[in-house]
Amino acid sequence: MSDEKSDTYWNSDSDNYSVMTGTPHREGRAIVHIAGLQGGVPVIMGTRVPVKSVVLLARGAEYRVDGVLVALPTLSAGDVANALAYYDAHQEEIDADIAADDASDLLPL
Repeated sequence: MSDEKSDTYWNSDSDNYSVMTGTPHREGRAIVHIAGLQGGVPVIMGTRVPVKSVVLLARGAEYRVDGVLVALPTLSAGDVANALAYYDAHQEEIDADIAADDASDLLPL
């Protein structure tokens, strides 16, 4: 295995990160970390939509997928399901991202 950092893809069918050359989950796009994209936080592959945004929208929509899709119509139900599955498996990481954003909102300009 190379020491070089590569993009990391996560598929909701497993609890593992894996480096993939390609295909996302059959129902929706994979979750990726890409350095330089949205600060390296997990996003839905092929978009700039962070998992934390899907989680926050889902909370506001009482965890209804259709509520998220109204706000983010470029996503599929599978994309939302993958983002929420990623959150379930990595809740501490995503909650820390959300808390960091909340804290930065309180900083003086």
